Amino acid sequence: MQRGERVDSIDHLRGILAAIIMIYHYIAWSFPNLMSPDSLLSVLGYYGVAAFFVISGVSLAIAYDGRLANRTEIARFLSRRLFRIAPLYWLTVSATILLAIVAGVFTGAPLGFTWGDIAANYLLTFSFGLSPSLVVGGWSIGNEIFFYLCFPVLFWLICKSISWALTAIVGGSVLLALWAFIVVPSGLTDQDEWTYYISNWNQLFFFIAGVVIGRYIKPASFSRTFCYVTLVAALAMLAMANVGTRSDLVEHWHRIFLSIATLLLVFSVYQINWQSTSFIGQALAFLGLISYSLYLLHPLVRSVVNIIGNQIGLTQLATLIISVALTVVGSWISYKLIEMPGIRLGKTLERSLTRRITATA
Repeated sequence: MQRGERVDSIDHLRGILAAIIMIYHYIAWSFPNLMSPDSLLSVLGYYGVAAFFVISGVSLAIAYDGRLANRTEIARFLSRRLFRIAPLYWLTVSATILLAIVAGVFTGAPLGFTWGDIAANYLLTFSFGLSPSLVVGGWSIGNEIFFYLCFPVLFWLICKSISWALTAIVGGSVLLALWAFIVVPSGLTDQDEWTYYISNWNQLFFFIAGVVIGRYIKPASFSRTFCYVTLVAALAMLAMANVGTRSDLVEHWHRIFLSIATLLLVFSVYQINWQSTSFIGQALAFLGLISYSLYLLHPLVRSVVNIIGNQIGLTQLATLIISVALTVVGSWISYKLIEMPGIRLGKTLERSLTRRITATA
């Protein structure tokens, strides 16, 4: 595999997981009695985001192998990542604020956020303990920003030797275990516990593991039979989650068990490395392309459809079906009109930044 080459299968997995998280939320919001904490859909709703972090680490390790050797390359990396993430996030923050203002006008409900929260969301600093994300699911974007800032140093360390890579894995594992068994106080409400769960440090293990996998293990290093067996085992582990409450999904041995299953899921799909040649492959490639928009936009789409549906008497099932359809269409439009221009702008600014740094070096 050449440096920077894409791995189709993990792009596909990213799209599948984004779609699963969307369906999980839509069913949980429309039919909460049908969503038990130990269902596979609930588990994937939680750990699909953790899998995103593993995929992100793998992808960056592949893309930046042999790079980030100087401040120019690091500045280019950060610029490119910012403009890949920020434009759509800023759009969803703006839409969320607008919906809250409109709802407040008609219902008199308070906005529920401050000017400080708004500033932290536009500055993308909310994951540093300053404010909550104003976007449903946006907490993971804050984690990603934190991981991007860590990546140049983390990648340099991991690339030094396998011993340093294993040290990073052990450090991430210790952080995961600390949060699962010690840091989170017992007896918290789900909301208070959620604050601990979305911590950058609680999720860092997944990103570190992804970087190590992408740096030291190339696709197709293992037989396909072994990889498919591992994939089935990972899905079985996720389906076997014997939990009674949602807090069980993120605490104690359940947390460790499900985290291992998540790693095995991403690792096996990465190793299988299927291609996008068949119709199914093309459909999965499409989901991979729109996965970021699908993840961020689906709560907004559902809110709008639900408001209109309540006015015209739509059933919850109709609301769910229409929301799915509009989310997919809207995500494709968002990818073409928001994400792609943002990527192009990032590359333009990256070239400008490179020239300035070179000129002052």
